[in-house]
Amino acid sequence: MFNQEVEAEVSSYTTRLGGWPAQFVTGEQLIPAMQATLQKVEGNVLYREQNRNVWATMYRMIGGAYLIHSSMGMNDKLRNALTYLSKSRELWPEQQKLDDNIGVLQAFLNAGQEDIREYFTTVLQILRGPGDAQIPAIVEQLVAVGQQQKRSA
Repeated sequence: MFNQEVEAEVSSYTTRLGGWPAQFVTGEQLIPAMQATLQKVEGNVLYREQNRNVWATMYRMIGGAYLIHSSMGMNDKLRNALTYLSKSRELWPEQQKLDDNIGVLQAFLNAGQEDIREYFTTVLQILRGPGDAQIPAIVEQLVAVGQQQKRSA
């Protein structure tokens, strides 16, 4: 029962976050519930040992939720996200491209990188997985919206 409950919650968060930006969702909408699920997992040693990938996915999704938090400044988003993403990598180092994604975000934080395409690509790879073929088109849409907003400001 516990396993099914946690896996259903993680699946729900993954689906909701994976729908961003087409589905309106912000980090602040999901982070408290996700942290509550994470506490359940943290409190169950047997589950953690047997389901390390689900546990790591929960950390990755919380990290991703911080990246789309609408009321935090960029440096705060990055610091919070990197804490959770690093823990996810520690628990499940085989996650495809997670190490690269963490490196990109760390560069944004440390050097003030400003390549918005690279940032959105990284966020989407964290939320959807790096193999999602729609990511390049979504990134271009996000960049176009940002450019339109700049022109009208």
